[in-house]
Amino acid sequence: MSRPWAAALLLLGGALPAPAAASEPPRAANETVQLGLRSLGWAIPFGRMSRAGVPVSDTISGAFPMMLDLGGKISPRLFLGAYLGFNVGYAGDAYSELCQRSVSCSANNVRLGLQAQLHLRPARRLNPWIGLGFGTEATTVTAETRINNITQTLGGTSSFQGIEYLHMTLGLDFRAEEIYGYGPYVTFTTGSYETTTARNTSGTNRTRAIPDPSLHHWLTIGIRLILFP
Repeated sequence: MSRPWAAALLLLGGALPAPAAASEPPRAANETVQLGLRSLGWAIPFGRMSRAGVPVSDTISGAFPMMLDLGGKISPRLFLGAYLGFNVGYAGDAYSELCQRSVSCSANNVRLGLQAQLHLRPARRLNPWIGLGFGTEATTVTAETRINNITQTLGGTSSFQGIEYLHMTLGLDFRAEEIYGYGPYVTFTTGSYETTTARNTSGTNRTRAIPDPSLHHWLTIGIRLILFP
Protein backbone atom coordinates (compact mmCIF):
# COMPACT_ATOMS: atom_id res chain seq x y z
CA MET A 1 0.00 0.00 0.00
CA SER A 2 1.36 3.40 -1.01
CA ARG A 3 1.97 6.02 1.62
CA PRO A 4 -0.78 8.48 0.40
CA TRP A 5 -3.49 5.79 0.68
CA ALA A 6 -2.20 4.70 4.08
CA ALA A 7 -2.30 8.28 5.34
CA ALA A 8 -5.88 8.74 4.04
CA LEU A 9 -7.08 5.57 5.77
CA LEU A 10 -5.48 6.65 9.03
CA LEU A 11 -7.21 10.03 8.86
CA LEU A 12 -10.58 8.39 8.07
CA GLY A 13 -10.21 5.95 10.93
CA GLY A 14 -9.44 8.75 13.35
CA ALA A 15 -12.53 10.71 12.30
CA LEU A 16 -14.96 7.82 12.88
CA PRO A 17 -16.26 7.12 16.44
CA ALA A 18 -15.21 3.92 18.13
CA PRO A 19 -17.99 1.27 17.95
CA ALA A 20 -17.66 0.38 21.64
CA ALA A 21 -18.04 3.99 22.79
CA ALA A 22 -21.10 4.55 20.60
CA SER A 23 -22.94 1.64 22.22
CA GLU A 24 -22.27 2.70 25.79
CA PRO A 25 -25.39 3.86 27.73
CA PRO A 26 -25.58 7.34 29.29
CA ARG A 27 -24.21 7.77 32.78
CA ALA A 28 -26.78 6.90 35.47
CA ALA A 29 -28.04 9.71 37.67
CA ASN A 30 -26.92 9.53 41.30
CA GLU A 31 -27.97 11.82 44.17
CA THR A 32 -29.73 14.26 41.86
CA VAL A 33 -33.20 15.71 41.40
CA GLN A 34 -35.39 13.64 39.09
CA LEU A 35 -38.60 14.67 37.33
CA GLY A 36 -41.03 12.32 35.58
CA LEU A 37 -44.29 12.91 33.74
CA ARG A 38 -46.68 9.97 33.35
CA SER A 39 -49.06 10.79 30.49
CA LEU A 40 -50.03 9.79 26.91
CA GLY A 41 -52.36 7.03 28.06
CA TRP A 42 -55.72 6.15 29.61
CA ALA A 43 -56.94 5.50 33.16
CA ILE A 44 -59.90 3.20 33.94
CA PRO A 45 -61.69 3.00 37.35
CA PHE A 46 -63.41 -0.07 38.75
CA GLY A 47 -64.96 -0.91 42.08
CA ARG A 48 -67.75 0.90 43.99
CA MET A 49 -68.19 4.12 45.94
CA SER A 50 -69.66 2.09 48.83
CA ARG A 51 -70.68 -1.53 49.31
CA ALA A 52 -74.28 -0.78 48.32
CA GLY A 53 -73.47 2.17 46.07
CA VAL A 54 -72.95 2.71 42.36
CA PRO A 55 -69.72 1.78 40.56
CA VAL A 56 -67.04 4.47 40.38
CA SER A 57 -67.27 4.24 36.57
CA ASP A 58 -70.85 5.61 36.81
CA THR A 59 -69.35 8.82 38.22
CA ILE A 60 -66.21 9.07 36.06
CA SER A 61 -65.92 6.68 33.14
CA GLY A 62 -62.21 7.20 32.51
CA ALA A 63 -59.50 9.85 32.34
CA PHE A 64 -56.44 11.02 30.47
CA PRO A 65 -53.53 10.70 32.95
CA MET A 66 -51.22 13.55 33.89
CA MET A 67 -49.05 12.42 36.78
CA LEU A 68 -45.91 14.17 38.01
CA ASP A 69 -43.11 12.28 39.82
CA LEU A 70 -40.81 14.68 41.69
CA GLY A 71 -37.99 13.78 44.04
CA GLY A 72 -34.39 12.66 44.06
CA LYS A 73 -32.17 9.62 43.79
CA ILE A 74 -30.34 8.94 47.03
CA SER A 75 -28.48 6.17 45.17
CA PRO A 76 -28.44 4.96 41.54
CA ARG A 77 -31.16 2.41 42.40
CA LEU A 78 -33.38 4.22 44.91
CA PHE A 79 -35.66 7.20 44.22
CA LEU A 80 -37.64 8.92 46.99
CA GLY A 81 -40.21 11.61 46.30
CA ALA A 82 -43.83 12.57 45.75
CA TYR A 83 -46.45 12.09 43.06
CA LEU A 84 -49.08 14.62 42.01
CA GLY A 85 -51.77 13.84 39.46
CA PHE A 86 -54.52 15.76 37.71
CA ASN A 87 -56.42 13.44 35.36
CA VAL A 88 -59.07 14.93 33.07
CA GLY A 89 -61.93 12.57 32.25
CA TYR A 90 -65.54 12.04 31.27
CA ALA A 91 -68.66 11.95 33.46
CA GLY A 92 -70.16 8.47 33.84
CA ASP A 93 -73.61 7.00 33.22
CA ALA A 94 -75.07 8.48 36.43
CA TYR A 95 -74.93 11.90 34.70
CA SER A 96 -76.07 10.79 31.23
CA GLU A 97 -79.55 12.34 31.52
CA LEU A 98 -78.20 15.62 32.88
CA CYS A 99 -75.31 15.94 30.43
CA GLN A 100 -77.32 16.52 27.26
CA ARG A 101 -77.98 19.29 24.76
CA SER A 102 -76.66 22.60 26.13
CA VAL A 103 -75.34 21.07 29.35
CA SER A 104 -71.61 20.31 29.45
CA CYS A 105 -70.26 17.87 32.02
CA SER A 106 -66.64 17.49 33.05
CA ALA A 107 -64.86 15.17 35.45
CA ASN A 108 -61.40 15.02 36.95
CA ASN A 109 -59.40 12.92 39.36
CA VAL A 110 -56.71 14.42 41.61
CA ARG A 111 -54.20 12.49 43.71
CA LEU A 112 -51.25 13.40 45.90
CA GLY A 113 -48.88 11.16 47.81
CA LEU A 114 -45.40 9.87 48.65
CA GLN A 115 -43.54 7.13 46.82
CA ALA A 116 -40.32 5.16 46.52
CA GLN A 117 -38.97 3.69 43.29
CA LEU A 118 -36.49 0.83 42.91
CA HIS A 119 -34.52 0.98 39.63
CA LEU A 120 -33.22 -2.47 38.73
CA ARG A 121 -30.65 -1.62 36.03
CA PRO A 122 -29.86 2.09 36.47
CA ALA A 123 -26.58 1.92 34.53
CA ARG A 124 -28.11 0.27 31.44
CA ARG A 125 -29.89 1.91 28.54
CA LEU A 126 -33.08 -0.07 29.34
CA ASN A 127 -33.91 0.34 33.02
CA PRO A 128 -36.94 -1.51 34.52
CA TRP A 129 -38.30 -0.09 37.77
CA ILE A 130 -41.06 -0.53 40.33
CA GLY A 131 -42.67 2.18 42.46
CA LEU A 132 -44.74 1.92 45.65
CA GLY A 133 -46.57 4.72 47.43
CA PHE A 134 -49.68 5.97 49.23
CA GLY A 135 -51.61 9.23 49.48
CA THR A 136 -54.99 10.89 49.01
CA GLU A 137 -57.45 11.03 46.10
CA ALA A 138 -60.44 13.11 45.01
CA THR A 139 -62.83 12.75 42.07
CA THR A 140 -65.03 15.69 40.99
CA VAL A 141 -67.88 16.00 38.46
CA THR A 142 -69.28 19.38 37.35
CA ALA A 143 -72.26 20.18 35.10
CA GLU A 144 -72.31 23.58 33.36
CA THR A 145 -74.45 25.38 30.80
CA ARG A 146 -74.13 28.65 28.88
CA ILE A 147 -76.88 31.25 29.25
CA ASN A 148 -76.47 34.53 27.34
CA ASN A 149 -72.84 33.58 26.62
CA ILE A 150 -72.14 33.21 30.36
CA THR A 151 -71.03 29.83 31.72
CA GLN A 152 -73.11 28.85 34.76
CA THR A 153 -72.92 25.83 37.03
CA LEU A 154 -76.03 23.69 36.67
CA GLY A 155 -76.93 21.29 39.44
CA GLY A 156 -73.75 22.07 41.36
CA THR A 157 -70.53 20.09 41.76
CA SER A 158 -70.06 16.68 43.33
CA SER A 159 -66.72 15.66 44.80
CA PHE A 160 -65.58 12.44 46.48
CA GLN A 161 -62.48 12.36 48.72
CA GLY A 162 -60.59 9.49 50.26
CA ILE A 163 -57.38 7.60 50.94
CA GLU A 164 -55.16 5.92 48.39
CA TYR A 165 -53.76 2.93 50.27
CA LEU A 166 -51.64 1.56 47.42
CA HIS A 167 -50.07 3.33 44.45
CA MET A 168 -47.97 0.80 42.52
CA THR A 169 -46.24 1.42 39.19
CA LEU A 170 -44.21 -0.81 36.89
CA GLY A 171 -42.13 0.97 34.26
CA LEU A 172 -39.35 0.59 31.73
CA ASP A 173 -37.18 3.64 31.06
CA PHE A 174 -35.24 3.96 27.82
CA ARG A 175 -32.33 6.21 28.76
CA ALA A 176 -31.88 8.03 25.46
CA GLU A 177 -29.46 10.63 26.82
CA GLU A 178 -27.89 11.53 30.14
CA ILE A 179 -30.56 14.15 30.87
CA TYR A 180 -33.72 12.51 29.51
CA GLY A 181 -35.48 9.26 28.74
CA TYR A 182 -38.91 7.75 28.14
CA GLY A 183 -40.78 4.47 28.29
CA PRO A 184 -44.04 2.63 29.04
CA TYR A 185 -45.59 2.30 32.48
CA VAL A 186 -48.56 0.61 34.18
CA THR A 187 -50.03 2.04 37.41
CA PHE A 188 -52.46 0.20 39.70
CA THR A 189 -54.03 1.95 42.70
CA THR A 190 -56.35 0.88 45.51
CA GLY A 191 -58.29 3.40 47.57
CA SER A 192 -61.50 4.20 49.39
CA TYR A 193 -63.73 7.29 49.18
CA GLU A 194 -64.54 8.38 52.73
CA THR A 195 -66.46 11.66 52.26
CA THR A 196 -68.50 13.42 49.58
CA THR A 197 -68.95 17.17 49.11
CA ALA A 198 -71.83 18.75 47.19
CA ARG A 199 -71.63 22.37 46.11
CA ASN A 200 -74.87 23.96 44.93
CA THR A 201 -75.31 26.80 42.45
CA SER A 202 -75.13 29.40 45.23
CA GLY A 203 -71.65 28.18 46.21
CA THR A 204 -72.63 26.47 49.48
CA ASN A 205 -70.66 23.32 50.31
CA ARG A 206 -72.08 20.36 52.21
CA THR A 207 -69.75 17.53 53.24
CA ARG A 208 -70.90 14.20 54.65
CA ALA A 209 -69.37 10.79 55.31
CA ILE A 210 -69.98 7.99 52.81
CA PRO A 211 -71.71 5.12 54.65
CA ASP A 212 -69.99 1.73 54.46
CA PRO A 213 -67.26 2.78 51.98
CA SER A 214 -65.84 0.19 49.61
CA LEU A 215 -62.48 -0.30 47.94
CA HIS A 216 -62.06 0.93 44.38
CA HIS A 217 -59.16 0.77 41.93
CA TRP A 218 -57.62 2.57 38.98
CA LEU A 219 -55.63 0.97 36.17
CA THR A 220 -53.52 3.36 34.08
CA ILE A 221 -51.37 2.57 31.04
CA GLY A 222 -49.25 5.18 29.27
CA ILE A 223 -45.85 6.65 28.44
CA ARG A 224 -43.55 8.35 30.95
CA LEU A 225 -41.10 11.14 30.10
CA ILE A 226 -38.19 11.41 32.52
CA LEU A 227 -35.50 14.03 33.22
CA PHE A 228 -32.19 12.80 34.68
CA PRO A 229 -33.03 9.08 34.39
